[in-house]
Amino acid sequence: MYKKASIYLKKLNSEGFWSFYAYETARNMLLGKPSKSINILTNADVLELTRLFPEIEFRTGRTESGFISQNGLEVRFYVIDYPFDKIVHIPGFTDREKLVLRNEAEKVLFRVNAFFYELERDIFIDPLDSYYLLRKGLIKTTKKPKEAIEKYPALALKTLKIYAETGFDIDSHLELFLKSRPSLETYEQMDPEKIEDFISICSSDLVYECFKLMDKWGILERILPEVSSLKMIHQDKDYHPEGDVFNHTLRCLKHLKKPDKNIVMAALLHDTGKAVTRERGTSNIPFPNHSRASKSIARRVLKRLMFSDEDTEIVLYLVENHMLPGSIERFPEHKRRIIFNSPHFPSLLELYRADILSGYHDEKKYYRVAALYRDHLARVKSEKNGFYG
Repeated sequence: MYKKASIYLKKLNSEGFWSFYAYETARNMLLGKPSKSINILTNADVLELTRLFPEIEFRTGRTESGFISQNGLEVRFYVIDYPFDKIVHIPGFTDREKLVLRNEAEKVLFRVNAFFYELERDIFIDPLDSYYLLRKGLIKTTKKPKEAIEKYPALALKTLKIYAETGFDIDSHLELFLKSRPSLETYEQMDPEKIEDFISICSSDLVYECFKLMDKWGILERILPEVSSLKMIHQDKDYHPEGDVFNHTLRCLKHLKKPDKNIVMAALLHDTGKAVTRERGTSNIPFPNHSRASKSIARRVLKRLMFSDEDTEIVLYLVENHMLPGSIERFPEHKRRIIFNSPHFPSLLELYRADILSGYHDEKKYYRVAALYRDHLARVKSEKNGFYG
C-alpha cells in the first residue's frame, strides 16, 4: 500500500515540492503495520494539488486539505502551514526543513504520531525525539492534556482511536485528566470526523476495552445514550448472571471474534428495545417483542451516525433477528433454507454466539446451528454441481 501511494510523493518531488508520509502513516511504517489511509504532508497548496492531481476531492469538517480514493485506499493530503510564503526544497536536510517539520510535529495531538518519512532519501524524521515512546508503547499528548483539549475537544475519542489502533498504554496524566470527563458536550453533535473515529474504534480488536473506557470517561452516554440507559434495566439473575442489560451488551463485544462496524453496532443495539418494553413484560416474557423495538431504535441511531443504506440494512437485519438462531432447530427444512440463504446469516450466527457467551451459557446450541448451516452450504454446492438428489 505504501508503494502504491508513492506515486503521489514522486509527482510532488518532481515538481519541486516537499512531500512526506506523515503522522499515523509514518508511525505504522515504523511499527511494520498497514494503514487504513495514507497521509501525505506537502508544501504544495490546494491550487497546486488540484493542478497536479485533477482527481482530488474535498470535503467539509475534516482536517485534511484534500483526498484521493485509489482502489479502496484513501490518500489524504495535508498542506504545510508555515509563515514563509515559499519553502524551496534544497537537497539535504537544511535548518529550515528541520524548523518546518518541528513546527508541524508540535501541532500533532499525540507524540507517537509525530513522525515523517521522506521517500527520496528513505529516512524517517522524528522532530520531537518521540521514538522512545513508540518503543515503550505509550500514548502521550504533545502538549499538556489541558492545552490539547482546547484544540481537540474530542480528546477522549481521539485517545481511544489511537489506543484501538496500537494497543499502547495510555499515559497516567492523560488518563487521569480524561477521568475528570472534560468537554463532554462536544459529543452531542457527531460531525464526520468524530463519526469516522468512532467507527474506527468499532472495527478494532480492542473494541470491548475501548467501550469500557468510553463509559468510564463519560462519552458513551453522549454518543449512545440508548446504550447507557440500559444500566437501569435489570434481568433475571438465573438466566443473566452477568447483570443488567448494559453489562450484558458490553460483554457481547468481548466475545466477538472479528469485530467490524456492523456487527459491533448490532451487538450494541440488539437489546436497546428492552428499555421500552419492560413495562409490558411478565414474569415469563419480561421484554415482549424487544427485538422489534430494538430495530426501531437502531434505525434512529444509525441515521444519526451517518451509516450508509447498505450498512444500515445489515445492522437492522442482525438486530431484528438476533434471537432467531436459538429457535432455528425447531423450524422445518424449507424455512431454515430461507434463513440460511441470507448473505448476512454468518454475521447473525456470530452475534448469537457472542450473545449466549455474554450470559455465561455454553455454546452447544451454537455449534448445532453452525453444523446445520454447514450442511446447508454443502447441499447448495452439491445442487449447483448437479450431485444432489
